[in-house]
Amino acid sequence: MARPQLWDRGKERTWRQRVARWRHSGLTARDFCAREGLSEPSFYAWRRTLRERDQQCGRARQAKHGGTPPRVQPETPALVPVRLLPAATAVVDAGWAIEVVLAGGSVLRLRPGFDADSVRQLVALLQP
Repeated sequence: MARPQLWDRGKERTWRQRVARWRHSGLTARDFCAREGLSEPSFYAWRRTLRERDQQCGRARQAKHGGTPPRVQPETPALVPVRLLPAATAVVDAGWAIEVVLAGGSVLRLRPGFDADSVRQLVALLQP
């Protein structure tokens, strides 16, 4: 009897990051692979595998929640939208003006008067 194939989460995470960088690069898959030193067949195989895994997870989530669409989309942008909170919220009362949640889960909490250039540099460092 064949053993079930186990997922290497680290490898999957690496390939998800690569595919996301490709999507945001504006390059063809061939040019992106050449620039990154990746094998084109491996790139296409992983892209297909990730799409299939996302579809399987979406179907499983829908079945579990009675046909409710999944809450998390498979292609998560590098940055999520920033939401400014009203002054009356507890977050602002604590001294925070803006909270930025990056796709990898990192959270930046910014006080009023933050230096935008420093934030841009920090975000660039935190992105995969």
